[in-house]
Amino acid sequence: MEINLVETMGTATMKAYALHAQGRDVDATEACVKMRAAIKAGWPEFKEVLKDALDAHMGDAMYKQIMNTYANAWAVEAMNA
Repeated sequence: MEINLVETMGTATMKAYALHAQGRDVDATEACVKMRAAIKAGWPEFKEVLKDALDAHMGDAMYKQIMNTYANAWAVEAMNA
């Protein structure tokens, strides 16, 4: 089974954004533009951290934790932009 990392992280960031935005008036188009900018800016660092974790054979739980942390950080960054 092939997993598209970009799609996975985009979806995770959108889900995190939706959870953080509960009860707020949010323009969906503006939110998507801000999320895209946050992901694009943070992607090089994310790739480096994930590569280091993979090289160290940290395991699935750690990889998922890294991905979750970045998705939430990008969502919050987009909300505050």
